[in-house]
Amino acid sequence: MKTIKDTWCKGQVASALFLNVKGAFPSIDINCLIHNMKKQGILQEYTEWMRRRLENRQTTISFDNYQTTAFKVLNGLDQGDPHSGICYLIYNADLTKITVLKVSKWILLFVDDAVIIVCGKNFNETHENLQDIMECNRGIFNWAKSHNCEFGIEKFQSLNASKKLIPNLLNTKRRIPQPRQALTIGEQHIPSKETACFLGVMVDNKLNWKAQCAAALTKGQDWLIQFGRLARASCGINMKYIRQLYISIAVPHMLYVADIFLTPQQNIGKRSKSRANKQATITKLASIQR
Repeated sequence: MKTIKDTWCKGQVASALFLNVKGAFPSIDINCLIHNMKKQGILQEYTEWMRRRLENRQTTISFDNYQTTAFKVLNGLDQGDPHSGICYLIYNADLTKITVLKVSKWILLFVDDAVIIVCGKNFNETHENLQDIMECNRGIFNWAKSHNCEFGIEKFQSLNASKKLIPNLLNTKRRIPQPRQALTIGEQHIPSKETACFLGVMVDNKLNWKAQCAAALTKGQDWLIQFGRLARASCGINMKYIRQLYISIAVPHMLYVADIFLTPQQNIGKRSKSRANKQATITKLASIQR
């Protein structure tokens, strides 16, 4: 959010491409992982221990009362293993070195979730830079090939963020939002969306957070219905425990990233539409709380 708003202050626009990795943990190349661990300066005792614990693994596949014979598992990390999350951070750390911050190109990573943010004078420029990051010799597709990683391009999300308005050719007295064209990566056309989901947050192209506010309210109402079933007067849970469930489960789900989409309200100056929307969201959240 800060990156995009800083870009808007310069009179520029920002484009974001949200990446989707197919089977992130099962596709990891063990030899490549060990190489990256050594490159990061991790001691040989740890890298050899990791190599030993990931070799000579076997598994079977069962379906419809049929079970295959045991076969070797040559690659991949075990999902649910605490070490797997740490290892994947090391495995894809080189992705952050593909972009250059000085020329307004960022990659944000959290395990297998990634987003590329590029700033420029217009969307044509940002799209060219996104294509270059993905397809150049040191680009993301080449990184994926060397790391046995496959991206689901059909699930990529493109977001063109701008609040600029341009004159309406049909009505010169009115101004309309700047057009947002699709992004082309290879032979795939990725349409520009109004909202995209990243780490459970609904990011929209104007940063007004309407979709995220609606999602927060939906989560609160859903949990309230579930608690209502548990708190029946005749055979329900004691209210003391229902309150504890509400505080520990419902409130964190509703107020996840609230410091972004529920910014402090100011009473100075003209009341804007975004302020009115946020105040309406706060009022609805307060009704769930009551």
